[in-house]
Amino acid sequence: SSDLFPSHDISSWNRIDFTFDTLGFEEVPVDAGGNTGYLKTLSGAIARDRKEFTDIPQKYRNTMVVVVFEDRNGVRKLIGTKECPALFKYNRSNGPKPYDMNMYQVDIIQTDKSEAPYYQFE
Repeated sequence: SSDLFPSHDISSWNRIDFTFDTLGFEEVPVDAGGNTGYLKTLSGAIARDRKEFTDIPQKYRNTMVVVVFEDRNGVRKLIGTKECPALFKYNRSNGPKPYDMNMYQVDIIQTDKSEAPYYQFE
């Protein structure tokens, strides 16, 4: 699962529960003007027909956000900061398999000078 909030208002957290086995995180070193940076991508699918989620894609589409996500091992990481937020993108998906029907494919993307830090709620 993931929690996200827009970078301009950290008081308004929203929770997103990704469909089982669709959450993926990739962190790739990239050249950033002669320095090493890190391209971070968090992707997952969310069932479109759940009432509690229907407003989130429209609300955050192409918005800069900060995200805390938890992987299957229970490790939490932070993507984006107020100073260097991540971009929330989505598209609708209706694939051939039953679990692909009526889904949102969400991608949260950020490039930063450091790797995604581990995160603990206090």
